[in-house]
Amino acid sequence: MTDIAGLLEGDAGATDARVARAEVRHLALATGLPSFTLPDGRRTPSDLPVLLVRVTDEDGVQGHSLLWVQRDRQAPLLEAGLRYLADLVEQRSLKDAPGLLGSMRQATAFLGAGGVAAFGVSGLQMAIEDLLCRRRGASLSEVLGRRRDHVRVYQTGLMLHSRVEELLVEAAAMYDRGLRAMKMMVGKPDIEEDVARLEAVKQSLPGDVSLMVDALQRWTLPDALRASERFAHLGLAWIEDPIAQDDLDGYRELARSSPVPVATGETCFSMRELRALLEAGIPYIVGELERLGGMGAWVHAAEIVHGAGATMLPHLYPHVSAQILATVPQHEVWLEYVPWFDALADQEFHLDDGRLPISSAPGSGFTPSADAVERLARGPWQRLTG
Repeated sequence: MTDIAGLLEGDAGATDARVARAEVRHLALATGLPSFTLPDGRRTPSDLPVLLVRVTDEDGVQGHSLLWVQRDRQAPLLEAGLRYLADLVEQRSLKDAPGLLGSMRQATAFLGAGGVAAFGVSGLQMAIEDLLCRRRGASLSEVLGRRRDHVRVYQTGLMLHSRVEELLVEAAAMYDRGLRAMKMMVGKPDIEEDVARLEAVKQSLPGDVSLMVDALQRWTLPDALRASERFAHLGLAWIEDPIAQDDLDGYRELARSSPVPVATGETCFSMRELRALLEAGIPYIVGELERLGGMGAWVHAAEIVHGAGATMLPHLYPHVSAQILATVPQHEVWLEYVPWFDALADQEFHLDDGRLPISSAPGSGFTPSADAVERLARGPWQRLTG
């Protein structure tokens, strides 16, 4: 396991200081998207509910992390997971930080390692990892060992509810901003409508643009196979989540038969689940920081994925994802960008011909703006052990 705290052991910044407080604050980020229906039949909110986690040590140094959910009613469940684990964080010496992830996972063994427990583990672990990097005065990529100074970026957008005319305007705006890769949503009732929409977007853009699509697990296996055949002429980078993620037999068939590469994995909570997808032959494995246990756990998973001959893709978290992608051994790297988090972060993205320069600012890559936190907050900071 890649252990960020372990990498910092013996560093002058890793003193005997203890974590004084662990807190959470509920925020709402405007996505700019109208509400749409998810595969489970529920509709998304226009605002993205997030929990901002903050840990502060005795010297006043702070680390932050972010947990996001799809609906407001899910946020209290994640907060409960954070509160359950907070006693393991508060008053802990930072010299004991290398054992924190194992301690939290052991504490959740009876409840189950996935679901709410995993979000709680990841939220606190990421905040501690951020704090440790800040104490050292180094960026996460420098701590882990930076391999590259730029990463390729694709923007997720081009939503299913948009009319073709709207898709073309959005795609042109992305290109003008410097994007050279875009991910579009698919899953219309008639696959031929998806094909027509994709063809329209592709034809409207210069030839240096890469396209990928996301079906949000909407299709059956026969639908997914037919879609992959109909999309074959478009030169797509991948089809993401074509079927339910736990349909391993289906993914094995897709890996064998689809003319378009397949990506999936963002709702996995463990390396065991990711290994099952690797064994099914999936070439692009999607991993999400808030499920896998933080930045060190994600990088460890990426190393295993690379060793199996596949490529690891981060899901959302663009500011942190830039840092971890700068360190992975794989040759193909893709950063998923969505603008939703820009309103909260101090950092700004400046693209250079589709690539993002990697920052050397101390921390994990995500620094919340104090003014933005106050503006977007739905309530005050709450101590997790209170």
